[in-house]
Amino acid sequence: MISSKKNRIISILLVLTLIFQFAGCTGVTGKLSGEPSEVLEKLQTSVRKLNTADILSLTVAEKGSSIYREYEDYLNIDAYEDDIAGCYRTVAESITFKYEESDIDIGNRIAKVHLTVVMPEWKKVFSDISLADADTVIEQLKKASTEELHITLRIIETKDGLRIKNTEDLMDILEFVGWDIASAPTWNSKQPGESRPAESKPSETEPSGPSETEPSETTPGESEPSAKEPTNAPKPGSKDTLSAAYAAYKNILTKNKETIEWYEKNINANSCGLLDINNDSIPELYFFGRNAKDDKFINLFVYTYDPEKKAAKSALSATLIEYASKVSEFFVFRDGSGNIVLYKGFIDEKNVISYYNTYEYSNFANMLVYSGYLISGVVDGNKENAVCTVKGFGGHYSNESIKYDEFLRIEKELLEKTDVVLGAKLLPSSRSSAADQMKSKRVFGQDYNAVLKQLG
Repeated sequence: MISSKKNRIISILLVLTLIFQFAGCTGVTGKLSGEPSEVLEKLQTSVRKLNTADILSLTVAEKGSSIYREYEDYLNIDAYEDDIAGCYRTVAESITFKYEESDIDIGNRIAKVHLTVVMPEWKKVFSDISLADADTVIEQLKKASTEELHITLRIIETKDGLRIKNTEDLMDILEFVGWDIASAPTWNSKQPGESRPAESKPSETEPSGPSETEPSETTPGESEPSAKEPTNAPKPGSKDTLSAAYAAYKNILTKNKETIEWYEKNINANSCGLLDINNDSIPELYFFGRNAKDDKFINLFVYTYDPEKKAAKSALSATLIEYASKVSEFFVFRDGSGNIVLYKGFIDEKNVISYYNTYEYSNFANMLVYSGYLISGVVDGNKENAVCTVKGFGGHYSNESIKYDEFLRIEKELLEKTDVVLGAKLLPSSRSSAADQMKSKRVFGQDYNAVLKQLG
């Protein structure tokens, strides 16, 4: 089952908090410039519409920043098939905020709002494996009993007005987005060939990525075979399927030659490769390059091939790090469980921030989805007061605060199980607890020309 998104946001918010500490930010005094209730009204409207841009505009994340794009990526409803997105929208449309004036505590440049969120019991409906089509799920959601979520939002004064600070709590409301809806293999609310993947029509909030030209899902004049009917599509891993997948990947790779070669020139690390991430005998294509909307940032791009739809699609576009930063490092690897793990380290003379984000392949969504994190922040070299938290590693299945020694133990165990390194930029510094362990690992990636030759 796809893990909750709030944990990813926790890790990002922790990094923000530490960065503010590095910069010496201090609180300011005074009254709030607006009414917290106005923020709540805008939030409820944007949540009901699942409008990513409007939701994020009410948080402390700055538009255009890597953190903003990570929020944007994960809340992107267009990443899902129309049927599944319709179920998510049905939940969102029924969400109601309840609070009284007495539930808003206004202090020094901050308002604490004790908010009650009323929504359908969506987990019960989404977890019912007998629900095999979207129309049935939506009907059940509309009839479902309601549940209440009690959260406290902290609304603070910023240079742009009132903004929600504790976004990790806000994301509890949106946990249903990306949930693994029903284990049933088919969705029958649409006729064959009617539903098309979202990436064939990018949205305004879709995270920026490389240019691509993908094959259409169906051959002109033909309709896609029904999930209930026998299909003539080649079996995964067959010669014909691999040939079609490689042709699609070659097209994507050549369209992104410039951004890949930029990475090879500036980062001096392996840029791309083929790796069977989801164990379906069809390798995925991955490569590193600049973010199309903001070329200061480096992204990892992963594409997968769907033999039923006879098309390649984006499985992941994740921001790694800002290229201009001279005090940072990153690497991407596959752990012992087959998950893709992104490591980001921010290091200077006194401070070290290290965090790992894990993505596991969802066969249901046919993409890599966020599943856990491990993070540590050491400020002013004080390891005793390091802020560390974890979920999805070392037997921790809910977000928990841990000591720095425990962070090092989990990190060491994680890296020892690493079997494939996709790419890396490592600092020659002993200050990084991960650098020495990763230097001895086998690197799987290749350069652009080698992969192009492999694709034929």
